[in-house]
Amino acid sequence: MVMQFLIPGLDPETIFGYWMLTAVHIVCTVCGFFGNFAADMYIFVFITSAPLVKNILKCKLEDLDTKLLESSERIFFIVIFVEMITSFMSNLSILYCILIGVWPSGKIYLAFTITSFFMFSALGTVVDSSNQDCSDIIYTCRWYDLPISEQRLLLFMLRRSQSTSGLSVGKMMPLNMNTAVQISKAIYSVLMLLMSGREQ
Repeated sequence: MVMQFLIPGLDPETIFGYWMLTAVHIVCTVCGFFGNFAADMYIFVFITSAPLVKNILKCKLEDLDTKLLESSERIFFIVIFVEMITSFMSNLSILYCILIGVWPSGKIYLAFTITSFFMFSALGTVVDSSNQDCSDIIYTCRWYDLPISEQRLLLFMLRRSQSTSGLSVGKMMPLNMNTAVQISKAIYSVLMLLMSGREQ
């Protein structure tokens, strides 16, 4: 016999009773084994699920970070690209109208469009210099006096601050004052081309 209990009505001395009693003992052993195992697994599953939940949360937050970055880049891309193209076209059109003498009061509107154009360019320069200043501030702090865990955090911040993306004009050129000067030169070149075509 597997276990030491008897069932009333089954004679363990007969072959049928012996096999039936052994079968009941085996079923009880298997059920007891799985019952003990299930109770242990209940606790084990909850404890081991913590790293799994942590990894899922990490993946979800990385996905959220990527989506937010793509969304903000897309929004800034459209606004800045449209603003720079319309500033280019309006400055060119206004200057041309002023030079051919068809819109004498266009100088007032030209002042507004040039101000708007240079404000957006200055905004890009401010973002670039802020990124550089942040990197410099992190680099010049007394990181060697910090505990190791905080040094690692500072190193992570330094790496992230060195790979920041600035604002761009249609992902073709960075948005800064140098770009404003290049676009102003392009406006002047196209304007002179238009004026030379008018003189002929």
